[in-house]
Amino acid sequence: MSDDDDNARDDALITLLPSLHVFNDRNMRFLLRCLADSSSAPLGGGIGATVPAVLQSLKRATHTATFTHYKRVLGDEIRRDKQRWSSLAADAVALERQMDDFYVPVYIYLNNVLDQHIATTSSSITNKRPLFVGISAPQGCGKTTLTELLRVLFESDGRRCLSVSLDDFYLTGAAQDAVAQAHPANPLLQYRGNAGTHDMPLVEATLAALAAATPGGPVRVPQYDKALRGGRGDRVPDDRWLALAAPPDVVLFEGWMLGFDPSGDDDEAERARRQAVLAARPGLAEVDGELRRYRALHEAFDAWLVVAVEDEHSLSRSPAFHPSTAAAAADSSSADRVERRPAGVGAVFRWRLQAETAMRAVGRPGLSDAQVADFVERFMPAYELYLPTLYRRGPERRGGDPAVPVLTVTVDNNRHPVSSTLVGAGGSDVPQSRL
Repeated sequence: MSDDDDNARDDALITLLPSLHVFNDRNMRFLLRCLADSSSAPLGGGIGATVPAVLQSLKRATHTATFTHYKRVLGDEIRRDKQRWSSLAADAVALERQMDDFYVPVYIYLNNVLDQHIATTSSSITNKRPLFVGISAPQGCGKTTLTELLRVLFESDGRRCLSVSLDDFYLTGAAQDAVAQAHPANPLLQYRGNAGTHDMPLVEATLAALAAATPGGPVRVPQYDKALRGGRGDRVPDDRWLALAAPPDVVLFEGWMLGFDPSGDDDEAERARRQAVLAARPGLAEVDGELRRYRALHEAFDAWLVVAVEDEHSLSRSPAFHPSTAAAAADSSSADRVERRPAGVGAVFRWRLQAETAMRAVGRPGLSDAQVADFVERFMPAYELYLPTLYRRGPERRGGDPAVPVLTVTVDNNRHPVSSTLVGAGGSDVPQSRL
């Protein structure tokens, strides 16, 4: 490789950095992990140069003390509360990988997004709202763990972080029973989980209160206990809700169905696919209609993190497949075309079973194995209908604004990241690549 080629790669990387809001060496590590690709895939945004050699040298140069510090913060937290983090503490090697490849890089990225948010709102008297980040991930893939560890890291940097779950906005037990009784023929509304089982006015009121929060004006955030009512769950009394004494700097709002887009604004192929799923899944059309009430929630987010589950049969395992565009598969000939199923949701049952088993192991009432199977099956129609769309075009962004950043991290069946895509930061798209 000539010096001219090396310079071209360097220029391409330098051109890309400002659009990703990466301005210092501690944030470089995450960019490098996003872009490092042993197959030398080209950068996006029209840049044709490849950067593996540059990335390798920069990775060595940017393995900073700051990155090590964040790993130490997480390690101290996990050792401090071994019972809470027992699943992480049980495998030191896996934990090291997750901190290196997932927890710390994602934090560095989001911390940078928060820096940009503060910079754009610090001069405003009326617009000093927290950064709202939507985190979408299938059940059991580790989104709650990720969110809580991100909170630990934000607070270690002196930033107030609130972790909120869509699950905390489920209807009360009595209200959920009423929904089930009102829709006796719909199996998807007999239990909490799908669109139509959340208290959306409460969601919107809570987000509005958080956006307008001021020092000394406490905001109360509802809490939900899934162990109540024999594992069917219920909202806890409001005197046990979380009370914030000071406004947060960042709100991490996670949920299994965040970013799901109701049917309607689809191209012909997508419309046909969705109609087929809706026809095959009893009760799903009613859930799809309810999903329109969740758009106000999606509009609240300033940035998105989507954790996708790799399908063991996905073409993303093939080095010949360039996953930066869905057209790579669609444009292939019928002889070698393989249907890409981007959601490996077969792992959801196993992950959910692990969670319920752990709950029972510490003496908390949880679902039986048979109940877990029934519970998870209620979500499969929604996964089938919405995940292909979410993974193909991303979540609906506020006002359709392409500048709202969306980071997608794909994990394998062991919850370890295998690839990532960043779109919307500065209007640029970075191709998905192996981490």
